[in-house]
Amino acid sequence: MTYYTIVPPDELLSDDESAHTVMMIRRGQVTMEVELVSGSLGSIRRIYSSDPEVYLDVGLQPGTIIPIGLADYLPK
Repeated sequence: MTYYTIVPPDELLSDDESAHTVMMIRRGQVTMEVELVSGSLGSIRRIYSSDPEVYLDVGLQPGTIIPIGLADYLPK
């Protein structure tokens, strides 16, 4: 397989994604994919919602650091 990219092969084929702790949480009616930054803080990676208003919320933009509580975790 050939990759047409300027990204170095080491970065492209590395398995760095496994080093990050990613989890699904729910806040109200919004389900999010969050990367754990510290014990109780997470960085939003993705939002899963069918409501377009959710994507316009400035507090839910990808990269935003949010506090995570036990009530936020979705069961596996």
